Amino acid sequence: MEEFDTIVDIKANFKDLEQLAQKTMQAKSKVDSIPGQLSYSLSGALSELSGGVGSSSTRTRA
Repeated sequence: MEEFDTIVDIKANFKDLEQLAQKTMQAKSKVDSIPGQLSYSLSGALSELSGGVGSSSTRTRA
């Protein structure tokens, strides 16, 4: 019976490891997307500051 319990524990631990690996991959994908998001945000901010398209300085006033 002890051998069976050991097998069950190993299977449970393996399942936990698989779930952890999946969560790690999901987190990695989110972290990997941050530089692109920051670049896009900084680009938009710099465009606003320099009077780029869509900024208030290029709009016509009524």
